[in-house]
Amino acid sequence: MSGMKRTRDVKAFLYEPNKELRANIRATMRDAGYADIIDTDRPELFAETMATGKIDLVVCDVTAVTGMACKFLIDIRHGRVGENPFPVMLGITDDPDEQNVAKMIDAGFDTLMLKPFNPQSLRRRLEYFLTERKPFVVTAGYVGPDRRNHLRPDATSASQISVPNPVQLIAEGVSRESLMSTIREAATELDERKLHSDVGGIVWIAQRIDAVIAVGDTTMVHRYIHQLKAIAEDIDTRLERTKYRHIHEECESLLGVTARLAAGTGMPNREDIELLHNLAATIKRATAADKENADEATAPMETQT
Repeated sequence: MSGMKRTRDVKAFLYEPNKELRANIRATMRDAGYADIIDTDRPELFAETMATGKIDLVVCDVTAVTGMACKFLIDIRHGRVGENPFPVMLGITDDPDEQNVAKMIDAGFDTLMLKPFNPQSLRRRLEYFLTERKPFVVTAGYVGPDRRNHLRPDATSASQISVPNPVQLIAEGVSRESLMSTIREAATELDERKLHSDVGGIVWIAQRIDAVIAVGDTTMVHRYIHQLKAIAEDIDTRLERTKYRHIHEECESLLGVTARLAAGTGMPNREDIELLHNLAATIKRATAADKENADEATAPMETQT
């Protein structure tokens, strides 16, 4: 297989609490050509190692640390942890429950395997990533590999973004320095795509807040305000890494109004809602230079129900 001779240079991480299974997985990884493997049964080492941003491939039991592993991967994919949002992540679980599987898919794993599995099946997955990887999609609520295989047929689609495959690039002989440069460029594009989706999310939620205020649904008002605050904070986190730094003041105002709305308990102040609409419109206009992304930004809101 193309690139196999350099597969030994791929930095891999294996987390599996079962000692015997961990040894078997490690052996399969070595058979597939992966030699640089950190393996552990300590979930804290998983977090510490991934935060370095220097891991290309992860095989991770998710059941033992479902909440931690999924939340941590979301932070990685969203650029909140480490320098690399794009490690190839293979999740393994012995829990076929639909909610558990959905949680793993929504965290941004590249592929999932259900225990027990045979070594040949694992090896096929490991070899797949030496040549291919699904494109990512970026919405206001999700960053990760295209999930359309797993979604209901009528789910809203989102634009795809081609992202680096560290496993393939290192196996093909690309230097670590060159890989990190490619990752930084792709992360900047991801930040700008995400910011467009976030702005679309703000516009969409502002409209939904109007609708639920009209029917007096305080519970839904505050659910939407909670989402609004999270998206505003995400915009603030990304802004300095994009070409839209010039709207810093508008985004500061957005943070201020969402914080006020979140601090309230009853129906929100009408002036704050009007300010929210004005800021959303202003920020959308200011970021609409990239018309293609701006048009797509309002679409992918299936997570906002």
